Amino acid sequence: MAPLLLWLAAALLLFYLGFVRRRPGIPRAAFHRREPGRAGASSHQPPRGWAPRLSGFPLRLFVHVANTAFGQFCIMPLLLRMNNFTLMHYLDIHEDPTFIPEVAAEGRKEKPETKNTLEILKQLMETRSHHASTGFSFKGIQDYLNCYRTGELTPLQVAQNIISSLEDCEKSSPPLRAIVQWDRVQIQKMAEASTTRYRNKCPLSLLDGIPVCLKEEIKVVPYHSRAGTVYLGTEPETEDATVTRKLREAGAIIIGVSNMHELGTGTTGCNPNRFHGTARNPYNPQHFTGGSSSGSAAAVAAGLCPLALGTDGGGSVRIPASFCGVVGLKGTFGLISCHGCLPLSYSTVSLGPICTSVTDAAIAYSILAEPDPLYPYGLQQPKPSLSEILTPDLKGLKLGVNWTFFKVPGVSSLFFMVHCVSCWISFNSAVPSSSLPAED
Repeated sequence: MAPLLLWLAAALLLFYLGFVRRRPGIPRAAFHRREPGRAGASSHQPPRGWAPRLSGFPLRLFVHVANTAFGQFCIMPLLLRMNNFTLMHYLDIHEDPTFIPEVAAEGRKEKPETKNTLEILKQLMETRSHHASTGFSFKGIQDYLNCYRTGELTPLQVAQNIISSLEDCEKSSPPLRAIVQWDRVQIQKMAEASTTRYRNKCPLSLLDGIPVCLKEEIKVVPYHSRAGTVYLGTEPETEDATVTRKLREAGAIIIGVSNMHELGTGTTGCNPNRFHGTARNPYNPQHFTGGSSSGSAAAVAAGLCPLALGTDGGGSVRIPASFCGVVGLKGTFGLISCHGCLPLSYSTVSLGPICTSVTDAAIAYSILAEPDPLYPYGLQQPKPSLSEILTPDLKGLKLGVNWTFFKVPGVSSLFFMVHCVSCWISFNSAVPSSSLPAED
């Protein structure tokens, strides 16, 4: 009987170590910070790490084993030691890191406005219309407003055209996949309300009746906030993000949520997940849109809407905007509330508009950028000022250029950079040469 019990106990132990999954990432005890000087007491150089590249079945097998009790207690600690991660316990950190950007006292002062924001925006739109190009141009916010005010078109007619376009985009080969979730009833409902307001001569704002879309990591009722994955946002959202609420209050027509690179972790926009597919560049379906706000840029470039919202930590608004030939703005940290957005990289990400023009970006920014009690990181930020947006030149502004980067062999953008700097100088702006400190 005793040998049988021993064999049974051994079998249960092996089963536990090899097959029972353990939830990783939960420390067993609080880590106490080391006393200063401990790391420098030894001159021993750590050995080179060992990290083999795995893919396919070996990677899946390793993930399975690593998530078992045996993997968590034996394999992962061994790999951490072999790759020197344990040295993090002995580093001297003389000051605590700042994870959230802080606003200096002088930066909190609000600039005096000679005109109110609405007057500045109207003057800005008039200036843009006088300089309209005779060639190809996107239809911007002002074009929509002119049609609504004159009765040439109504928001409902525009919405019906957008619905038809969305259906055509899904049937095309390959499909555009700019908007991954949309609802005909929701679009028509918002468009009908906007049409009634224009009929009664009482639009809510410059965004009333303007079609917009929002990146999938921003909560929009009644859609799923999947952030480009197949496992997040399993239930429809029941509460809007702050920016979504502001757009609704401004009368905008939300045509759906836009595609994105999975979890925002790439700059191509390639997403093979079954709910998404890769957003296609409207100029060439075989080209990438850039990412991670791929669908937002594609939707604007395709003419589905003149305004889309994205999020930007390391270029996720600016990169797809440049790939798709539109305007992308990464807003100052905290100025546009991120409440209701998935915190994929909360200390670096800012919300920003993707638009057909700088004027449209200014309109969206002025409406969306203001303090939100639900988003404390932005409460110390001053309100955005548009008082200097109408200045005829850039006198007083300085642009630092690190020419070393553009002279690297294999980088073909030197010619274009010289052209850009020449244009900058033509606006009476100084362009001093600068260099970044070399990194070890």
